Amino acid sequence: SAFFGNGVARHSFRDLKMCAAEITTNDVATYPLPGCVTPTQYAFSPDGKTITYLRSTETSLSKRLYSFDPSTGEEVLLVQPMEQSSPESLAENLRRERQRILDVGVTHYAWAKSANRLIVPHNGSIYVQDGIGAPLRKLLTDGPSTHPAVDPQISRCGQWVAFVQEEEVYVVRAEPDAPLEPRQLTFGARGASASHGLAEFVAQEEMDREHGLWWSPCSRYLAIARVDEGHIPPYHIVHQGKDGLGEECQEEHRYPFTGCPNAIVKVGVIAVEEGGEMVWMDLGPDVEYVARVQWFPCGSRVVLVQNR
Repeated sequence: SAFFGNGVARHSFRDLKMCAAEITTNDVATYPLPGCVTPTQYAFSPDGKTITYLRSTETSLSKRLYSFDPSTGEEVLLVQPMEQSSPESLAENLRRERQRILDVGVTHYAWAKSANRLIVPHNGSIYVQDGIGAPLRKLLTDGPSTHPAVDPQISRCGQWVAFVQEEEVYVVRAEPDAPLEPRQLTFGARGASASHGLAEFVAQEEMDREHGLWWSPCSRYLAIARVDEGHIPPYHIVHQGKDGLGEECQEEHRYPFTGCPNAIVKVGVIAVEEGGEMVWMDLGPDVEYVARVQWFPCGSRVVLVQNR
């Protein structure tokens, strides 16, 4: 090969043939693509001394959680994938599809904003680590009736974790000596073609809103979305290529087709420790879409809404 005067390389046909011979059909059709493995979800620890991120090996989609110390250049493996104990819930699978997540293993984590504590959702459960190098603690105990925890969110102070389980919102304490019994905050959605704390299809797919619950800056309150879809007719998707028959070979969704009714979305606020009744926000008339929900530092809330 040669170079032009501006430094741009000019390759001969022989050079291109040699490069092509090194890339096979399997390389092109395999994920991750060659040379495309990069760390994701960078974050600083609350003290600003450590960088954390997710990374897989060059030939795997299975991600792990690492930390990196800029002062020493040392990389440390924090969390590696554990054996899958139960299948992921439909809600979690749909969340992954709408976020275009192909990776497996450790795919999410989050630091508390004001505490040296992070959470790692994995295999439908929630794990907590009290700083770099501390052992993992499991917040949710296993049992025959345990359902996967979906979209857990840690409070700013690091003392609480909120999550969705069977369409309802629960909270659990995150301190090492706190009881591990989750407390249910919302009621009335389970079994009613509704959900609390999850973003509906349109919000996830078209508006990039991934969550349906939001912690207040003081960690005392939760803003929670309620989605009602009972008025939307079910739509069945049959997987004809599967070997079996019955429910495992089909999906049922309440899909809002063009020109037909959308899901009804409301946003309410509830006190975490005191519990009590949800206080629903007045979002105004002709609102069909909740695009964003945000807390201000002073504790007031803003909701971005759209009509059709």
